[in-house]
Amino acid sequence: RPPMDGRRTALRVGPAATSLDELLPLALPFAMTNARGQAVVSFDPSQQQLKAEWAKLVGGVAGLEQLEQLEQTEEEFAAERVQASLHRTVRVEAPYTGRGELLGAGAAGGGPRFPLAQQFCTKLVTLGHIKSSRPDDAAFVDYFGASPKWLQAGVFD
Repeated sequence: RPPMDGRRTALRVGPAATSLDELLPLALPFAMTNARGQAVVSFDPSQQQLKAEWAKLVGGVAGLEQLEQLEQTEEEFAAERVQASLHRTVRVEAPYTGRGELLGAGAAGGGPRFPLAQQFCTKLVTLGHIKSSRPDDAAFVDYFGASPKWLQAGVFD
């Protein structure tokens, strides 16, 4: 799960044209887990239409309402104070071109290329691995299940 030191992941919707098709695959892994408080959606002021579409959607999808929404110019977003508060920034692009740190090289023919689902999510949310060597280890699950570091899906407060 993302660092629990107060820093968050920014899903940055810059001034370039984009849509919910690009934003939702990045927002849902946070919204669907107990990491939802560790992400913020930052809209450029030029993105009023997308911001309005997002606002309509937020009320109907559990977890999305807990992602903080900000409106920031590129200059405001780039400010040292803002950047110091972030763990990482994921830029929302349209259409997916395969460029950038998140998606890697584009698919043949220039179309979108998504990694496998588990690999896509690990690019957004830092994941670790821990397991018990005992079968049906309820004590292990109870202990680590209570830890705030345990990333859990479908946990809606």
